[in-house]
Amino acid sequence: MSINIKSINLDNLSDSIEKRCSIRKYQDIDIDQNRFDILEEFIGELNKISDQVKLHLVKNSTQFMSPLLFKFIKHTRASLIIEALPGERPFQDVTIGLLGQLFVLKATQIDLGTVWLGGDKIFFSSEQARKVINTQNPCPYVISVGISSQDFNPHKRKPTSKLIEDWIDNDELLQKLRLAPSAMNKQPWIFSLSQNTVFIKPIQKNSSSFLNFVTNWVDCGIAAAHAVVYTKGTEIFITSTELKINFE
Repeated sequence: MSINIKSINLDNLSDSIEKRCSIRKYQDIDIDQNRFDILEEFIGELNKISDQVKLHLVKNSTQFMSPLLFKFIKHTRASLIIEALPGERPFQDVTIGLLGQLFVLKATQIDLGTVWLGGDKIFFSSEQARKVINTQNPCPYVISVGISSQDFNPHKRKPTSKLIEDWIDNDELLQKLRLAPSAMNKQPWIFSLSQNTVFIKPIQKNSSSFLNFVTNWVDCGIAAAHAVVYTKGTEIFITSTELKINFE
């Protein structure tokens, strides 16, 4: 199976990869309507990519956030609810990561902070999120959005030697992939590069899940977002063991 993103305008998103970091503290002010409209227009493009995942941007997200979240996430003004429609696995897990991270990079481009949130009843209630968007489908992830009030946090990543196999000389691409966020910062993937093809393989050991959505595959989708933004690849091929992205 494959995901074709040729129709999505990814121009100038590559700079967002270094700029992005997980933001948990926001200014106590609303997101201006212009930036909100930019995000909604981009979400409209993303929602055309797959009939297995749908993204919903909501302004008032406090009704489905948990008390624990309010302790760690300050003044969130909007949230992206990721709805999982009936679909095939791991294709759907990868699509969640890919579309969610493309949204994150777009938000970063217009100077908004974000953080991925998973874990039903830990940071948010999937049941309450479903009520907000009026669906019976699972909502395994939420991405918090706001105007950052914190300084940039340096990225904490494994050394590249632990992330690659069969990698030919393309250090800049490797750095873009290395900066992809992941659940609990586990970086559960191995990257390979052969000519003009990037391979992303999930490490299956100690894999966790949110509402049965496997985080290692979701994380591979997040890394794939960085790959397509940098390489301008337009299609992600998914097998039972890896992702493959061709580029010119």
